[in-house]
Amino acid sequence: MPRDDDGHLKVYNAGVVIFSNKGMRKARDWMSFQRYINLMKSRGLQRFYTVDQNYFHAMMFVNDIDFVEMNNGWNSQIHYIRGPLVDTNSNINDERDDDTKFVHVQMSGHKWNEKHLYEITNLPKSEWTFEYNRGKSK
Repeated sequence: MPRDDDGHLKVYNAGVVIFSNKGMRKARDWMSFQRYINLMKSRGLQRFYTVDQNYFHAMMFVNDIDFVEMNNGWNSQIHYIRGPLVDTNSNINDERDDDTKFVHVQMSGHKWNEKHLYEITNLPKSEWTFEYNRGKSK
């Protein structure tokens, strides 16, 4: 599996994938998705690594597909933190930084008004005019 400079497994987000004719021909020879899932499970990797996007990523490396990896600034995310990692002060993860070019907001569960949606998408959390905790605005 591909790794970053610190040795962590890389995660592939396949929001948009464009294959050349040559790439499509190579993709026809990839191992089946089910075989990939079985292989990841046999290696003790979590279910997360058995999803379609990570399958694409692994197959591109294993099959020597020539591809361009876009800067992660094109996939900055704002989303809820769920489960045991929730901090009591904030359950919203905001990955934006100075390199952000596009923001993917994934926060469902209640109705946001237009002003709150604008703030979430365009302003740092410190400038939001609503209170939030555990996925609910007040």
